[in-house]
Amino acid sequence: MPKHPGIAIVLISGFLAAGALAQQTIDPNLNGSDKEPLGKAIQPVAPPSFDLLKTIDLHVDYSWVPQSNLGSSAAFKKATEQTLQVDATVRLQINDRLSLSIGGEYEDFFFSFQQPNRSATFPLFHNLGIVGAKLGFVYELSPQWSILGNVAPSFNGDLNNLTGRDFVMSGLVALKYSPYGNDKLFFLLGANVHSTGQIPVVPVAGVRWRVNDALTLNLTIPRPEIDFDLTRRLTLFADANFDGGDFRAPNNAGSAIGQPKFNNAWLTYESLRFGGGWRIKIAPFASLQAEGGYEAERNFNFYNLNNNNGINAHVKSAPYVETRLNISF
Repeated sequence: MPKHPGIAIVLISGFLAAGALAQQTIDPNLNGSDKEPLGKAIQPVAPPSFDLLKTIDLHVDYSWVPQSNLGSSAAFKKATEQTLQVDATVRLQINDRLSLSIGGEYEDFFFSFQQPNRSATFPLFHNLGIVGAKLGFVYELSPQWSILGNVAPSFNGDLNNLTGRDFVMSGLVALKYSPYGNDKLFFLLGANVHSTGQIPVVPVAGVRWRVNDALTLNLTIPRPEIDFDLTRRLTLFADANFDGGDFRAPNNAGSAIGQPKFNNAWLTYESLRFGGGWRIKIAPFASLQAEGGYEAERNFNFYNLNNNNGINAHVKSAPYVETRLNISF
């Protein structure tokens, strides 16, 4: 789901774990004979077992974009980008209808700039990051209908100097419809809320359809994808990726280039990629994927300065490569 109300969506990071409790009922007939034990009539009733089934998901993602040109107003003329994202979630099945999730995310955009621009009017930053948590739920109203949602507090800004003013709150609520009562086909319709976004509430929608044993269409934001299972272990895919976030600029961001209006302002970074690759199962609980493609859109935007269109600096389109490790157990 979108991180923020632009094409980029605020994602969240960190590592959290949860345990499972279970209680077993002991047979009061300890001697194992066919006769009833003497005290059977007064044996206490064993309490019902309480099982929290858990599923842990971990994703580690790294990507690289080679050097490309920046807009003429930016503080530098060329930029190289690297992105590192770590996402961990624990899902707890409370009962037949309700499941909860708790987790977090760390995401960092590393920019390497070259060729300083003496006539710059737009500041740029070497390190933009997100550190946060996410609490969610899924409640099954019926076999066909479910409601789901989450709240995601985070700190977005220069990760070398995070402060309380970098705090962001976002969340999602959506309705899921599964016409066959399973995940072979389902539709999502909901809204994403973001405390610092240019548009605070944005509608979201999506559909996932397993067409047959080999082909799956997952048309949901932020990463719509088409999968084709070539073998039981190897999958080919094509996808798009909407990424980025809202970040608080440092308190001296504008002063460094003689433009103090940028100090402490909110900056949106938006990225749109199209690509494809392969995913291979390396263990029953783990898969590794690699892909390449084209980053068609990259944009820095101080949307709350000067006018409704904000102040922008575009980055020229460029190819990218990406690798991702998925673990679920």
